[in-house]
Amino acid sequence: MGQQIIVIGLGAFGGMVARELTDLGHEVLGCDRDPVIVADAAPHLTQVVQLDATDVDAIRAVGPTDFDVAVVALDRPTTIFTTMLLEQLGVHFTIARAHDELDAEILRRVGADRVLLTDRQMASWVAHTIDLAGALDFIRLSDGVGAVHLAVPARLAGTTVGAIHAARSALRVVAIRRGETVITTPPDDTVIAAGDSALLVGPEGEFKDLAE
Repeated sequence: MGQQIIVIGLGAFGGMVARELTDLGHEVLGCDRDPVIVADAAPHLTQVVQLDATDVDAIRAVGPTDFDVAVVALDRPTTIFTTMLLEQLGVHFTIARAHDELDAEILRRVGADRVLLTDRQMASWVAHTIDLAGALDFIRLSDGVGAVHLAVPARLAGTTVGAIHAARSALRVVAIRRGETVITTPPDDTVIAAGDSALLVGPEGEFKDLAE
């Protein structure tokens, strides 16, 4: 069952988040002060309202506490103010976009349950996919450990999953994609085929060695 989500700020980032959430089956109320942006978003979201996020009465009027999640994606000062207001009103869970580390710390202190440093996160993702030749996607799990969706090098075609595990004991093949088929938790005797991609978890250095 979908969640009820309010997205305050429908700019490039907030608008994309709101549309994706709607496509995923959630009920999304989008809010923005710009009537052009509101009109553009209206066909794609469950409901859209025009409001000024610095207007306490306007925020209170949309009933933010009725929603499971609030997403705040505005300019720096307005994001901080609105996040603080949502906390005071008793919103269940607030996600706020920060512009830098200072913003992130302030947002946590005023009540954000989750802070997104989108520029840093995107920069890190791009850098890792370039560094790990053939990487299609990357998620950092902790310092030095990640999950990578990797296009399997042609030289590994015919190799078994078990052979990869034996050669790199810290690395684990979690899934293999072959065309439109995904093999989850492939057994050690699964043979890697040309054109496969794989989801692996382990130390980042192991991914680089494998890709090269």
